[in-house]
Amino acid sequence: MTATDKAAAILFVLACVAERGVVVLIVREARRTATVLRRWQQADSPANQGQGTYDQQLLVNEVVRTLLGARVRITSAVVLLVVGIVTGTVGNFLTL
Repeated sequence: MTATDKAAAILFVLACVAERGVVVLIVREARRTATVLRRWQQADSPANQGQGTYDQQLLVNEVVRTLLGARVRITSAVVLLVVGIVTGTVGNFLTL
């Protein structure tokens, strides 16, 4: 095995790890957002809360904070995806 083959193998592993990290970040973000939105939706039900929509309005701040914080996490997922694609491409060219 030559040095370029070893470098290509390392780059392929790094690409796989980075892209797996992207999937993990996206799944976590989807679950976090779904949880917050579900809590916000349940606050609207008079059966769950006596005040109904007033409770829903109180939870809007949490929903907004979560969704705005998601931009940072989504940006990091995009960066990891780009790193995975670039390292995989470089590894592919090294095998030629």
